[in-house]
Amino acid sequence: MATTVKLSEDLVKAARRASRTSSRTMSQQIEHWARIGRAVERGGHVSLERIRGALEAQVEFDTLNAAERLTVLGELERAVFDPRGDERLTHALRSGGVPTRGVDAQGGLVTQSDSRDAEAVDDAEASSKALRRADQA
Repeated sequence: MATTVKLSEDLVKAARRASRTSSRTMSQQIEHWARIGRAVERGGHVSLERIRGALEAQVEFDTLNAAERLTVLGELERAVFDPRGDERLTHALRSGGVPTRGVDAQGGLVTQSDSRDAEAVDDAEASSKALRRADQA
């Protein structure tokens, strides 16, 4: 159930800017910040840098404390169940030549590449090329 809340213009602008780089809507960005803030207040033993690092696969999950793990797991769960999917990942894969799969309007499985064709390509080779390009970026 949605609830209307008054927020400062500065917070809304900051959330709008941050949402553009994080594949979230402005509302999702504010909720993301609220979840992290709640975890910090509850535990006091949460490092935003370590959480961000874990979400970006730069920090090992096993090195996080319990509060940090709960925060990371909550963010991962939110991302997995996001109905829009990860648009940045899809774009990165397609532009790297890796086909993506989805369901068309009739419910059939389709494969699309950057050229929007339905031909399959060598997934393993294309995936490794896309990952190398992403690592260099």
